[in-house]
Amino acid sequence: AGVTVFAAAGNIPGKKVMAPGSSPLAITVGGQHDRFSPDVDGEKDRHWPSSFGAHREGLQKPDLLAPAIWVPAPMLPGTLTAREAQPLFQLLSVLEELSAEHGFSERNQLSTQEERTQIAELMRVIVSRIRKQKYISPDYQHVDGTSFAAPIAASVAAQMLEVAPELTPSDIREGLCKTSEPLSGLDLQMQGAGVLRPRAAVEWARAW
Repeated sequence: AGVTVFAAAGNIPGKKVMAPGSSPLAITVGGQHDRFSPDVDGEKDRHWPSSFGAHREGLQKPDLLAPAIWVPAPMLPGTLTAREAQPLFQLLSVLEELSAEHGFSERNQLSTQEERTQIAELMRVIVSRIRKQKYISPDYQHVDGTSFAAPIAASVAAQMLEVAPELTPSDIREGLCKTSEPLSGLDLQMQGAGVLRPRAAVEWARAW
């Protein structure tokens, strides 16, 4: 049908890529850890522990790597995660206001040290939970895994198609892989063509 299919490699180091990522027609994406730097120089970027290897002889999986750690993502409304995040942030905001009021309002004379201690402890517990769950806001959180690396690569393919709508799935694979940056010192079996380079891939499509 001419549809380019992306698949996550999986998140089990040492385990071969399973379906649908094991399909030779899928563009399978493994994980990269950019160590919070935009530079791709082989020194800062690392392989995020993800599955690699193919069940078919001569087939290499993953095809390339994309960011797979601390990726900001929206939470699905109505899920337990989203239902927890919203009241946590709301309660934290209320407690911060109470804390400020105790410190700067005439009403602070009515609050006891025990009350102030309780508010401070509640804030500590809530902040600890927010950090543990990697919540960014009531609607977003940081996530890890190749399930998030794959759509990042797919979004680059969409941009390639914007500038060159005639590209076929095999063309897109070629462009993404040709413009990827290999990680030094890492087996090609674990990284495929290397780290996704979005701007270079789109420029490749433009030149195509």
